[in-house]
Formats: sequence, structure tokens, C-alpha cells
Amino acid sequence: MRLMVRSRDDVTTGRLQPLQQAAIRFTTSHDRVRLAWTASGSGLPMLKAPSWISNIELEACSLIFTEFYRWLGERVQLVRFDQRGTSLSDRVEGILRIDDMVEDMRAVADAAGLERFLLFGRHKALPLRLPLHTAIRSGYWALSARADSGVAGSPVVKKVNAANTGAAKP
Repeated sequence: MRLMVRSRDDVTTGRLQPLQQAAIRFTTSHDRVRLAWTASGSGLPMLKAPSWISNIELEACSLIFTEFYRWLGERVQLVRFDQRGTSLSDRVEGILRIDDMVEDMRAVADAAGLERFLLFGRHKALPLRLPLHTAIRSGYWALSARADSGVAGSPVVKKVNAANTGAAKP
């Protein structure tokens, strides 16, 4: 089974339904930067590390992400957030540092009550896996994604299915 790629007509005609998600909440990172976050789905907890697009409101009705996030939400509790400086999170000045991004992910994980979780990272988020693991120290199951992450045979889909069947152990 493949996820369908939708057209822009699906949005304008109402055929693409927005992702059902919890209300947008806010938490504060180590340096008082306010971060917007939300969750959808149920099951094993999964934190989505920020990538080149970071707008939880727009992702909920995106042609690119909605169907994949809906599919994930049938298998995991997906926690997403707007990285610092974007969308509903506080604007910041200066360079975006990896240490701050790791602390932001930890703050969101803490706010969502996640102790052990899958980490979903795309694009620039991939290098954050090891620093986050070191910072949290309680461990997590790491997932990395490629451009084909929404395809049924992709590595992400296989790992989510394995985690849900108990085949993937921490």
C-alpha cells in the first residue's frame, strides 16, 4: 500500500481533511524561548525533530505532510513543535545552535510527558539524534527518514511497524 499524493484541488475542494490534533500548547526552553507544540494520534510516543519546514498549523493541512502524519497517528502518538524563531514559537536573534535545538526538543518532550520515545528526524534534524540521546540519557528509539518516508516500504514505515509489533526493542 502506498500513501496517495494529493493535488492542490484536494485542498480547495475539501477532499483533504486537516489533521486532527490536540490544541496547540506552549512550553519554555532552557533560555526562556517559548515553543509551540501539539500532538496527534495514539500509541508509542514519537517526537518529530524540527526540519526545514516548522509550522505545526500549516503541517496539519499540508499536501506534503498531512497524509503521512495521519498514517503515523494510527500507529504512534506524534508530538510536533515549531522550532525557535519560526511560526508560533518565539523569535530569536543570532545563530541557531545545535545545543539550543537539543534543549528545545528536551523541553517539548518533558512538556508532553515523554520519557522514552521514538525520534523522527528528517533533513537537518538527523545530526541531532546523538546529542539528544546524550542529553536525555534515558534513551530513545531513533528513526531517521528519507524523502520517501511516506511510502509503505520505506525504512521509517518498516521501523514504525516493527516497533508496534514489539520487534524493535530499546
